[in-house]
Amino acid sequence: MASLEAGIAMITFEKTGNDIGAFVHGLDLNDLPDPGLLRKALYEDHLLLVFRGLSGATSNQLLEIARIFGKNLSKYFREEDRNHPKTDEILILSNVEELGALGASAELPWHTNLAYLPQVASVALLYGELPTPPEAGGATLFADTRKAYDSLTTELQEQIENLQMVQSQGGYHVYPGEDVFGGVAPGAQHSLVRVHPVTGRKSLYCPGGRFFQSIEGMKYDDAYALSQSLLNRCTESAYKHLWEPGDLLVWDNLSTIHMREIIDPSFKRVVHVIDVLEDEMSGINRSS
Repeated sequence: MASLEAGIAMITFEKTGNDIGAFVHGLDLNDLPDPGLLRKALYEDHLLLVFRGLSGATSNQLLEIARIFGKNLSKYFREEDRNHPKTDEILILSNVEELGALGASAELPWHTNLAYLPQVASVALLYGELPTPPEAGGATLFADTRKAYDSLTTELQEQIENLQMVQSQGGYHVYPGEDVFGGVAPGAQHSLVRVHPVTGRKSLYCPGGRFFQSIEGMKYDDAYALSQSLLNRCTESAYKHLWEPGDLLVWDNLSTIHMREIIDPSFKRVVHVIDVLEDEMSGINRSS
């Protein structure tokens, strides 16, 4: 278990044992550690940070943690999606009809947050106010897409280096940002191979799954087959998070892919999501 001193408090990181992620022990919501410690742990070491025992965390405390990784947080501007009572920078996902049921109970296939928008999320946070217990489903799985890229042959890396993948929001109805889509499902084109703006490491960016639509210059069948092959490579090894109330997950959204398992609808599930937008990710040197 690695440890880092942060003022009086001692922050420790315990690896999950699944090649991605670490449990973070010793966080005091009223005395956050040096932001650099958590940034390094996220971007360079673990890609996913799991904080436990934060039941009762306020929206301001969650937003303060999010801003460690960037000041520009996604806002959920569609009037029908504004379901947090205090801020548009947090969206409540639930299968509780009174809260809007934006999360529902169906499985959410592999994806990265906001891949269907030109301005994607660099870091994402998910807080379990009332997550489902393990027997009710709803586990969240995470996989390392930079490790998957590194595992490819040099020939395949060169083949996909300049490919552009088109992601579409499709039938999903949560539109972070201004509602300027005019009733048309938003879509965006992104490099399949991305260089991380902080670490400089390459990864496969959302190589298939929930938002996949096409690859520029390829026939659909060929593009789909390639995307599925790369997605399968990414998800050969994954960390499966079994939720407890008060869990907070923070992940590098540019270097990972995640999914949620189906939920038994007889159990209530209420989680809060925050997305940090890419162009404000901490550590980017824009002068060069």
